[in-house]
Amino acid sequence: MRISGRRTLLRASSPFGAFSVTVLAMASSLFASFGFVSFSAAAASAQLLAGEEDRVPVDEVVAVINNEPITRRDIDRTIDSLVELAEKRNAMEIDENDPAVRRQIFPDAVLRAIYDKLLQQMAVKEDFVVEQKVEQRIRLEREKAGSEAAFQRMLAEQEMTLSELEDSFATDERTNTFVSTYFGFGDADPTKRPSVDMNVSPGEIVAYYRENRAEFQIRAAVKLRQIYVSNKRHGGRDGATDVIQDVLERVKAGEDFRKLAEEFDDLASREAGDLGWITPEKEGDYPSAVIEFAKRADVGQVSPPELTQFGIYVTWIEDRRESESLAFRDVQERIRQQLLMQKYNRYEDLMLAKLFDRAVIHPAQLAESIRLRAERMRSSGG
Repeated sequence: MRISGRRTLLRASSPFGAFSVTVLAMASSLFASFGFVSFSAAAASAQLLAGEEDRVPVDEVVAVINNEPITRRDIDRTIDSLVELAEKRNAMEIDENDPAVRRQIFPDAVLRAIYDKLLQQMAVKEDFVVEQKVEQRIRLEREKAGSEAAFQRMLAEQEMTLSELEDSFATDERTNTFVSTYFGFGDADPTKRPSVDMNVSPGEIVAYYRENRAEFQIRAAVKLRQIYVSNKRHGGRDGATDVIQDVLERVKAGEDFRKLAEEFDDLASREAGDLGWITPEKEGDYPSAVIEFAKRADVGQVSPPELTQFGIYVTWIEDRRESESLAFRDVQERIRQQLLMQKYNRYEDLMLAKLFDRAVIHPAQLAESIRLRAERMRSSGG
């Protein structure tokens, strides 16, 4: 069982997180070159990248931010959070214990941990009252566990004491409040709002509509739902196959696929197995078997079972639609919100660049990677 993670600001630009591919490549290079605080930290990082986590103590230092260390334990928790986000974004199960997966995520996790540490350091300087929220979160975790014994087992699995969990939640809540205050969109403190012009004129909206007509062309699409059954949750491949066969028999008997998906779909990140509307440009995001079935099948049909490394799934054709153009009156508010968000994102980049500018980061090569990231943020922020 995972303990709920903190909210973060950074916009996703890779399958696992928030930093650009260029920065990830630089980070991967610097980790491989042993540019860390000490030889032991460099060796620990190399072992993490090689998937040899069992050889790395959980308290081994990976980086130092303003004299505060980031350890392997911090990276592990960040990796868990990034995997959870990736599973939700991609509607698929990811084996977070796979060494290849962890090697792919590790550079992003280090940079994400640095970002989190910077926000935490800024947040602790503010006089935010979070005790009540921490109590509520502890109570919710106990309720999720179902019993005090299960709650204690969960803490043991996370290698945490109750006091450490309370401290972690307090840090989360201070950081979340800091983010809402300084970065919040709509509910931020007006005295700490950006100096960037956050107004969108009617002329800007009209110009955007005229220059981006293709964006407001609804493409022909098919709406899909899926029931995915995990091998791990049903005692292996045979157990998962039995569940899928039962689902198919119930569909054949006339039961509603959506209700069956609510009951049987093992991907909690999606609602009742909903894959949404699949347009031609999105076809590459899905297995070829799903797309081939979607193209030839009629509305209401269910695919044969398809096997994956971790489970088995069936797909249902829920609906189809033809292409059409959206009128300006139907999209002008959407355009306004989109342009407003673009301006806010520019402000966000400027704020994050300031955080990076003020940080003292070791080792020097890592600091240089962050400095370059900050320069790009300032450039995008105007």
